[in-house]
Amino acid sequence: MSHNNQSFGWSGALVAFMLASVAHANTIKVMMLHNSQQSNAGWKEGFYDFFAPFLNGQGGFTMSDGNTYTLDTILCEESLDTNAVAKVQACVNTAVAQNVDAIIVGTSSSNDDIKTAAEAVGIPNIHCSGGNPMSWTAATPHAFGMHLPFPWYSRGPIRQAALLNLKTVVIMRNYEWGFPRISAVAATEWSLESSLQVIGPTVAWCQRWANMTQTCSLRGGACRCGTQSEFDNMGYKYQADTMPSFYEIAESKVHEVGFDPRAEFISPGIVEFIEGVIDDVRSQGADPDMVVNWLTAARSGLMAMMQKKFGYKMYFGGPNGAGTAWYGYESYWNNGTAALGKDEALYNTGGGQWHYEMGFSDPYFGTTASMVSQFETQFAKVPSYDHAACMAAGISLSFGLQKYGQSLVGLSTAQRREEVRVSVGTLNDETLFGMVRFNRFNQNNGRMSVNWQVLEDGNTRPVLPAEAAATQFRFPSPSWDARIGCPAGTYATGLLPVPTECVACPEGRARSTLSMGLNFSECDLCPEGYGTLPGQTGLLECPACPAGRYQNGNSDRGVCNACPLGTSRAANSIGGCILCAAQTYADVTGLETCKACPSKSSQSDLGQTFCFCDVGAYKDPADVTPVGTVLPCLGCEQVIPGSTTLYPNSRYSHECVCPAKTFWHRPDPASSVAFCKECGLGLVCLGGRESAGNNGSVPNHQAPLQAQMYAAGAPAYNGGDPSYIVECGSTNTCPGDLALGDCPGNNVGIACVDCAADHYSDNGLCYSCADAGFALGPLLAALALFLVALVGLYKFATKMDKPHRDSMMTVTIGAGLVLATLQALSAFSKVEVQWVEPLQTLRGIFSFLIFDISILRPGCFLGTMNPLLNYLGSLLMYPIAATGIMLCFAFGKYVLKKNITLNEVVNAQGLIVSAVYIALTSLAVRPFQCVGNPDGTSSMTAYRNVICWRDAGHSWMVALSFLPFFGGVCTFMALVIWAVIQYPVKVSSPNGVKFVKRYKFIFSRFSPDAYYFALVLNFRNFLIGILPVLLVAYNELQFLSLTLVIAVYALLQARMWPWRTLISNLMDACLALFLMLVIVVGSLLLEFDPERGTTVVSVILMIGTVVAFVGLVVAFSFAAYRTYRPSRTYGIFLSHHKLGAAVLSRWFKMLLGEHTTSKIFLDSDDVSKLDAIIDVTAWDCENVVVLITQETLKRMWCAAEIASAWAAKTNIVLVSCDGNGLSQELIESVPSLWTEEQQSTLMNAGVSMTMILDSYQGLLSRESLKLDRKGANGELHQKVAKDVIAQCKGLSTNMLSRLAMGLKRADSGLSTSTLLMLGDLVTPEAGSCCRVIQSLLQSKLQEPVHVVDPTEAIKDLDAAATQMGSAKVILVILTQGVLHEPTFAGTVAACPEGARANFVPIKADESFIYPDPTFWENLADGKIFSEKTLDGFDTDFEGVRAAYARLFNVLALKFTSHGSESIQGTEIQVMTGRLAPMIDDASAKTDSVRPVRSGKADPSGKGNVDSLEHVLKEPISEATL
Repeated sequence: MSHNNQSFGWSGALVAFMLASVAHANTIKVMMLHNSQQSNAGWKEGFYDFFAPFLNGQGGFTMSDGNTYTLDTILCEESLDTNAVAKVQACVNTAVAQNVDAIIVGTSSSNDDIKTAAEAVGIPNIHCSGGNPMSWTAATPHAFGMHLPFPWYSRGPIRQAALLNLKTVVIMRNYEWGFPRISAVAATEWSLESSLQVIGPTVAWCQRWANMTQTCSLRGGACRCGTQSEFDNMGYKYQADTMPSFYEIAESKVHEVGFDPRAEFISPGIVEFIEGVIDDVRSQGADPDMVVNWLTAARSGLMAMMQKKFGYKMYFGGPNGAGTAWYGYESYWNNGTAALGKDEALYNTGGGQWHYEMGFSDPYFGTTASMVSQFETQFAKVPSYDHAACMAAGISLSFGLQKYGQSLVGLSTAQRREEVRVSVGTLNDETLFGMVRFNRFNQNNGRMSVNWQVLEDGNTRPVLPAEAAATQFRFPSPSWDARIGCPAGTYATGLLPVPTECVACPEGRARSTLSMGLNFSECDLCPEGYGTLPGQTGLLECPACPAGRYQNGNSDRGVCNACPLGTSRAANSIGGCILCAAQTYADVTGLETCKACPSKSSQSDLGQTFCFCDVGAYKDPADVTPVGTVLPCLGCEQVIPGSTTLYPNSRYSHECVCPAKTFWHRPDPASSVAFCKECGLGLVCLGGRESAGNNGSVPNHQAPLQAQMYAAGAPAYNGGDPSYIVECGSTNTCPGDLALGDCPGNNVGIACVDCAADHYSDNGLCYSCADAGFALGPLLAALALFLVALVGLYKFATKMDKPHRDSMMTVTIGAGLVLATLQALSAFSKVEVQWVEPLQTLRGIFSFLIFDISILRPGCFLGTMNPLLNYLGSLLMYPIAATGIMLCFAFGKYVLKKNITLNEVVNAQGLIVSAVYIALTSLAVRPFQCVGNPDGTSSMTAYRNVICWRDAGHSWMVALSFLPFFGGVCTFMALVIWAVIQYPVKVSSPNGVKFVKRYKFIFSRFSPDAYYFALVLNFRNFLIGILPVLLVAYNELQFLSLTLVIAVYALLQARMWPWRTLISNLMDACLALFLMLVIVVGSLLLEFDPERGTTVVSVILMIGTVVAFVGLVVAFSFAAYRTYRPSRTYGIFLSHHKLGAAVLSRWFKMLLGEHTTSKIFLDSDDVSKLDAIIDVTAWDCENVVVLITQETLKRMWCAAEIASAWAAKTNIVLVSCDGNGLSQELIESVPSLWTEEQQSTLMNAGVSMTMILDSYQGLLSRESLKLDRKGANGELHQKVAKDVIAQCKGLSTNMLSRLAMGLKRADSGLSTSTLLMLGDLVTPEAGSCCRVIQSLLQSKLQEPVHVVDPTEAIKDLDAAATQMGSAKVILVILTQGVLHEPTFAGTVAACPEGARANFVPIKADESFIYPDPTFWENLADGKIFSEKTLDGFDTDFEGVRAAYARLFNVLALKFTSHGSESIQGTEIQVMTGRLAPMIDDASAKTDSVRPVRSGKADPSGKGNVDSLEHVLKEPISEATL
């Protein structure tokens, strides 16, 4: 035994003890106990020769007491291979004698002896080794092991295998050495942990090899290796008897005599054993994904795997170190060549404690790399993990004391040792050895063990764990073929720096040579004319393509493909396959020549596989070719004369059909011969056959269909001609494409204008009277309109001479012009032209203006739609109107005793006739307006089912028409002519005034010098009504004449300017131009060109009419859009500034909620979505309503909400609060509003500054809704809310607005109310708060709450006092600054003293401060309100003080104005509990209150509710709710 190379006697020991006592205070006494038998391990070099001198050279370390300490090291070095216990005890005794503070142990043997000896004397001992977790127990708390548990070595690779989606693993172990024995047990547990399937031995393997193992046996019918106790001792979950196990070998039973398993040689016996393992694994399926080799003779195992080409993807185990560790020399081989090299070990993974390339930090060296550099400089080599472990032992001792130790000054040796033990045990810090942390048995488990790989250059580098790795993990391992060299017919490939697999040459390629091991290679592409067959792989050479196949060297990519269909290639041809020429085909592959098309078939393309029967021919039934034909085709003329096939390639005779514009026709019912007949006017002949039925039979030939605007009767027999063909007046009644004799819907009869019984016609279509509701409804509505018109006419007729005559005249003339224009349009619509929209739709409306009573649904109350009765009803409309006005005059004269003159009666009747003159004219000549039909007859344009000059009904109509034409139309025309002629004579005669008054309906509308324009107007109206009848057969002349009539009239009107008022002249000119536009555009339809299309004509006509209907079109378009738009969670998102509009947003949510059932997003209610608020505005809401207050547009999150909504095209509604809004100046300042950090936050949320600027710029031109938040008029807010709803899209409307009704009831201005609310309605948020509380209380109490606006109340304080005196409860809303508001103070002071007992204060603002003594003093000193201000409210300081004092003598309720809906609901519930009893109990009390307001206070201060001193002494705080 040697101790610092000295021998210690008693005297020497005493001197050393005394010296140690002197220096002990500033040094840490450390003994290095080193096993000289293991000097090559590097423990001594790591601590004693390197770390201790380095630390002392750096000045030591400083502890918490400020003292600096160095390491005073001594060495006790012994060979512990013999007599180890005595030698260890001697070293420990020396440590005791020299007061050693700690022992650094450098040995891997006798560790338990050292632990026991050191524990007996209480000396901390830190072992540089100690990787066996079974050797650490609670019995030696002074012992610490630096090595990580060696069972962890395979844990990292197995976890990595699971991450790489590997599924299976094979584990092999040698039982006879504890290290691999335990490690294999651990590897099995790690496989279970990582869900890797362990492939274990089979029963057959046990029967063959179990005798060469220690623990393998048959258990429960399965072969298992290992014992359950091995797993239990480690605390593992693996069940050895029920789960597949590892493979085991007892190497001494297998290898040759004298073989050293740890040497660098290979045992043929072990190779043979492992080959048996491989065969057993393969008997269970494919090779494993991973191999864990825990053999002592790992090289022999690897040799077996190479010889059997065991195909793993990841390998853990030996050999995996550089140098001769790769090489195994077979001692029985005579040549002695290397059996294994670095290529065979490439990407093998090993495990251990530490690697010098790991990247850790260190408290003394800084980094691992720095330590390695210094160590290499000193020792000319890199440190091993044993070097590092002993360095880490010294670092743990020094740094543990430095960081966790307490002062050592004045401590005894035992106390110093205890401080060392506690400090080291507390470590949880990173060192050059990685994280150091001791478990409860003091073994280091601060990190995972290191795993390295053999890399391409032959060196090993750490690859796991990833955070400390020097390079990336390589995966997968190369296959053995790739290592040795891929054989001919394959190529080497992979994604790593070296190839990892050999793949068979694909089709079209070949390789004739062996690849070099671990070198990439590729197969050669076959040249043109040579190649492989499809799917043929792994070829060594490319053969020449056989006959019928070819490889073009390009797109064929080396594959000899058969000549495809439609091509051929002759034998011995040099080129490739050629396409079949036109009129030839190839229906099989590999043809030498193509076949010619048969008779009546053809095909014009190259490269076809069949031919088609030509049009007019069909496929021979004997031809069984599935597509096309290969036999001569048969002609259709023999089947049906004039028939053909519709398409080429017809297959059956029944495909011979009549072509378009002809139909299948039989001359008579008995004829069996049919032919194809030409289609006539009014019919549409599609040709062909009807759609196939469900029974699979051949459908009938397609019969003619009715053409649009024509009606045709059903034929008498199949194939016959239609029974009639007449022209229709509407596409609704004759939409076309209907079968002969069919009508749309419930329409019946000739021309489909009749309706079935109990049906009515609307725009040409018939509807059931039962479905339409009460059948007399339209009649009653018309009657009501008629009565209103009569009363209006009566009023006008009796007040024409009254003041404001010009204004009334303008109205009268305007109404007459509009009415005449509408009648003219109705008359135009009767012209035989296919009118387009919108005139087509408006015809039904205009028809009533020319006495068409069909709009009254006569079919419902008459039971039928008889044209004669309809015409008679139309004729009676004017007499009924005339009689009605006469009755009005009679009622006025004889019942109301009015002074009715004959002139008034005449003028009223004249006005009626002049107003409907066009209608009377059109009605009178209606029976004469007949149009020709394709079948040679003619029909009335008004009643297309009436055949002119043939039906009895037409004759009666002609007879009836004479009376209105001559008795009405011609008579009135004669009257106008006579009056115009008489006018210049009569006006100059003595009776001229009487004449003018008598015929005022003719002349009063015109200026006196244009009196004759009455004749021009009447003649124009006559021509408009009669020209369509006179020129009914000549549409072109109709349009020309009507155009001339309107044009001449317009010129005369513009020249004469005849109307009495300017507005009337302008209106007449515009209406004349409009009529001309209608006529000109209508003329375009005379020769309708389909290429120009209906749309072009519609657009031209729309110019004059669509403006009036834009709103309706937009509404329908919006409705259609909302129908197909995907639903979103929220209908409305309220965007607002929290400080400026939080309460307003709550108020708006309540208002909007009464108009829509869609969800409304408010951040205070929807806190769960605040982290995704940008997504809500963009994709989860239909509308974003922006409440713009002063700061809204300047807040980054408000801007983000707007920008995201704008980018997603979400509808945005702007509400400008109190004049705030967007401006160009604001937009320009946006980029400077937020810091770069804020802008970065927005970018992370997906909102850029460009998006914000674009949205603001886009919204700048958008008009915002104006909202004035001041005042108590809630109806104004309700209106804005309705406007918001109107601008929103896709909302579900709530038709009943309870809130609006409540507001109307509460804010109706009633002088009395159960509950009054008084608050600050000038400050926006305070006013909104009042409205929120008002609405919530009204809903809860079912009582009206009237909001008193102080700014309005002070205008009539007596009325306010009366109102407050009669109230049961007076709610006073306390918000910031309300006590300093003069109008509020004046209103509170005006409250009668008896009514002040009904004060209920509600603190609704967290910023509100209760009055303190300073407030009362300032109030008394006039610093809050001036005396003049209060005097204007008929009060003074004492009056306000008394009212305030009474107010704050009541416990205040609380309302969280910024709170969520649930919080506010709870608070309202509390309020209800307090207010409800007051309402019930106040009835008797309020009767005794005199509604006399309080005026100025008594100068003496007496008689007030409270004194100032009382308020100062007893301030009332907010109620705790």
